[in-house]
Amino acid sequence: MPFFIHQKRISKHLPFADIQHVGSTTIPNSLTKGDLDIQVRVPFEQFPTAVQALEALYEVNKGSGKTDFFRACVKG
Repeated sequence: MPFFIHQKRISKHLPFADIQHVGSTTIPNSLTKGDLDIQVRVPFEQFPTAVQALEALYEVNKGSGKTDFFRACVKG
């Protein structure tokens, strides 16, 4: 699924978020694993709301770290 589809999907639930396409897939014609890296930035006080919304849209990446200001999800 292209970045812009995810961006629209996330923005619908988190209109205050800064959603960025990051990683090697941002570079045209580069060799990649084919995964899409998206960074969703929100104000700290909005983090619990963002976690709840993103976990409803995507699966939690169980192989990644989890802190009071970071979560990682994978396509569900």
